[in-house]
Amino acid sequence: VRQNWHECRIEGKFPATGALTDELTVILVTVTEPTEVELCLYQSGHRSSAHDSHSHHKLDLFVAVFGFNGLVGRLVCESKRQVKSFVSCHEILEPGVYAVVTMAFNHWHNGVRDCPPYLLAIHSSKVMLTERVSPPRYIIADCLIGLALARGRKHECSEGITAYYLTKHWSGLVVMVENRHPTTYAQVICNCMDSVNVVSTRSTLKTADSIPPLHRQIVIVLTHLEGTGGMIIHYQLTNRGTHHKGLNDWGNNGGVGGLEGSRDSEHIPVLDNSVRELHSPRPL
Repeated sequence: VRQNWHECRIEGKFPATGALTDELTVILVTVTEPTEVELCLYQSGHRSSAHDSHSHHKLDLFVAVFGFNGLVGRLVCESKRQVKSFVSCHEILEPGVYAVVTMAFNHWHNGVRDCPPYLLAIHSSKVMLTERVSPPRYIIADCLIGLALARGRKHECSEGITAYYLTKHWSGLVVMVENRHPTTYAQVICNCMDSVNVVSTRSTLKTADSIPPLHRQIVIVLTHLEGTGGMIIHYQLTNRGTHHKGLNDWGNNGGVGGLEGSRDSEHIPVLDNSVRELHSPRPL
């Protein structure tokens, strides 16, 4: 800590899935005067115990700061997302209320039900009020949508349908699709089957989704599985507009790469409780 600076250390746990659980929290920071802030996010005890299931598994750590008024606002600053023991970011915050959001994804669907612990250290040049709160629903989705809008590469798929690809400083991939049509569903197949040494938040590398009018959706998040090995990210997005909610021929008889579905399916794989907070379509 720099001389005359203040430090606040907050311990927490990363949820084991994308379900809404008690472990899913955010830190609200109230700033009353311009304040220089440094955030450091550590994976707790990854070297601690040979018997600890998390000690041999480095997480893809990420921390970001957003404006907050009850809902997630604009992105203020963010760390790189890295498969390392800690990440950090630095910013000068103007007076206001901010949400500090921590994330990790590469432990989802790995069979370990325990929630990995973390330590968040907040260093500031002035005194700030910090408070841990239960977040609003879908905060993970809203944060990644905001990040994709601010930092992602924009691609106009077709009239009214835009994809955002987040790869830089992300140790993997985020695909977010925006449907600006007022009456038409945007249907997308995201094929990442040729990617290597990555893990998907949706447990598969090929997905299909029907995104409602005037909605956005985080379609897939890929994460570098092992930080020491190489990684290949390959993705292909196919899209179409339709007035039908169901995926029809894309969902019939497992038509998307053999995935289970039906003509009435809206998402393949289905958005169950384990991924709903991240992958549910969100209104514009």
